[in-house]
Amino acid sequence: RRTFLSISTTKEEEEMSEEHVDVDVVVPQPIVMDDELFEISFNPSAPLVACGVITGEIGMFTYGDEITPHSIVSEHEGSCRCVQFSANGNYLFSASSDMSMQCFDVEKTEMMFRLADAHEASINCLIQMDENTLVTGDDEGTVKIWDLRSSQCTKSYKEHLDYISGLAILGNAILASSGDGRLSFYDTASQETQVSDDSEFGYTAVAVVMEGKKVLLGGEDGSMPLFTTGNWGDFTDRIMGHPEYYSVDDICVLSDNVVCTACSDGGIRVVTLYPNCVHRTIISHKGPAECVALSGDGSLIGSCGHDNAIRFASVASIEAILSQHEGEEEEKEDGGAIEEDEDDDNDEEEEEHAKIESNGQHQQRAGGFFDEL
Repeated sequence: RRTFLSISTTKEEEEMSEEHVDVDVVVPQPIVMDDELFEISFNPSAPLVACGVITGEIGMFTYGDEITPHSIVSEHEGSCRCVQFSANGNYLFSASSDMSMQCFDVEKTEMMFRLADAHEASINCLIQMDENTLVTGDDEGTVKIWDLRSSQCTKSYKEHLDYISGLAILGNAILASSGDGRLSFYDTASQETQVSDDSEFGYTAVAVVMEGKKVLLGGEDGSMPLFTTGNWGDFTDRIMGHPEYYSVDDICVLSDNVVCTACSDGGIRVVTLYPNCVHRTIISHKGPAECVALSGDGSLIGSCGHDNAIRFASVASIEAILSQHEGEEEEKEDGGAIEEDEDDDNDEEEEEHAKIESNGQHQQRAGGFFDEL
């Protein structure tokens, strides 16, 4: 197979990385590939990051002061849309538009098994539910549950009319977002499914927040609908603030009240839920951003997009942004004037205060929005 990995940085990329350097955290330089990337995944127990490539290949790197590539031979014939390390970090799962799934031993970088026809349509999502269970979703709206011990599908259900855009786990239930503008909730214990009402726009991502009390989605229109757990008919709130008409394509949960989003305008942004605010961009891709993820040790944010690059930022830089914002809000409440510098104009343009559109429900402001990170 051809060599497709290249680690290179431009002067602009080096300057972007330096903005996020913290004395205690080494922020890796961007990893630039030859082709577009769909997804990245951090190993939970080692400084490893994997990525799925449009060519069907898989990249895996040790990151830190230096970037070291590892050789993984993928047999995907279509684009590799999904990669995820197992919860213990020992295995790497992948899925493709060619309807196949693969599993690799991380230490040996050898393939453990491959299912050539795992779905009847292109696979778009993959998530590990527990030690022995994997869940996948495809372009035709089908969700499948897999037993990793036997590599067999134990359950398949189809509640959506369009592609499955995201999967999340809530206890023993599976949440699936879809391009058909609906959210589904499947209880694996009772095997009962509930489906939300139709939305005017498609859903592009899903995440569990607020200690499982809320479910946050990404929207094709740039909004972020919030469902209250157990009330699956319609979303109760909607966070606004991303650029209009640019979809929110991925959500990475940092704490119960703070998430990072990947937007089709190329921006990776920090979003606080209560009080709600879409903050300034922390990573910029030259083209749509596809995925954002948190490193295993919780010190780094990584993202990938159509510019063929994996880019990084420190979580400490996010904490600084939120602390500064909280201080400014407190000063405003105290009636103090905040001095503005002309050099801050760009940051002010990027930081957009979100509005919540409520369906008749009043929400309280929450303090300490980054305490649990």
